Amino acid sequence: SSITIREAGRYRVQVRTRDGCALVSDELAILQFPEYTATLTRSQDILTAGTTAIDRQLTNFEWFIGTDIIPNANQSTYTATRAGDYRVRLTDINGCTAISLPLRVDMV
Repeated sequence: SSITIREAGRYRVQVRTRDGCALVSDELAILQFPEYTATLTRSQDILTAGTTAIDRQLTNFEWFIGTDIIPNANQSTYTATRAGDYRVRLTDINGCTAISLPLRVDMV
């Protein structure tokens, strides 16, 4: 069997055997990480990804132009090579993701 946890907290599982004995698991803490927002800034043709969250450990950056992923663009900065709407998807150490709003680059 399984359950879906919808709230952070501390949980235990209790199971009854066929002969009526109760078995209780160790306590498990379920954490809920706060959402965060991906941000983009621009200085000339250099785009920089960031976040609104303080001390968020980011582990992955994926850059897009329009809806197309940019191959091998996986750092916190990206040099724009053509005009278009750029976005970045960030992933933190907990696997939580955030996608920035588009940033329009008209001329490079």
